[in-house]
Amino acid sequence: FPVTIHTEGLMATVPPMLHNSDVAAIAFMPGGVEIVTGGLDGTVWLWDLQTGKQTRRVFSSTRAIWSVALSSDGNQLGIIGEDSFPQIIDLSSGKMAPIETVSGGGRDLAFSEDGKRIFIASSRQSIDIIDPATGRQVLRLKDFNGNISSLALSPDGRFLVSGDLIVTGK
Repeated sequence: FPVTIHTEGLMATVPPMLHNSDVAAIAFMPGGVEIVTGGLDGTVWLWDLQTGKQTRRVFSSTRAIWSVALSSDGNQLGIIGEDSFPQIIDLSSGKMAPIETVSGGGRDLAFSEDGKRIFIASSRQSIDIIDPATGRQVLRLKDFNGNISSLALSPDGRFLVSGDLIVTGK
């Protein structure tokens, strides 16, 4: 399935990628010349935008990948798949870092700008804040209106916004 790149009002399509199904998650690597994609086929790939070619397969699972996020230095990749268990991959070594179980499973995730925190949206009306160095929860934000399905952190790190399945923002 192709990935479309929009640039300065123009559209360019990277040649079809080798995902066996739709790409459900995508993020830019720092520097903007590579992207990482997560597919419904359970694979996570790194791609060179200039050539449209895969540079490596980062992860493979039998379950769909729903969300990918990168630390600002590009060294850590967070993923959440159909099993709802967030995982952190060290991209230089390829090793998986353990993460404390998230309440209700994860739906989306984002790294803080300094890479010292990961925010994980939960299906239990909460957002878990994790220390990626230890994989442990440092704080849980709770009592949202519905299951948190998406979140984003402002570039300066001052604001965390979330969307829930009741279509509100907090």
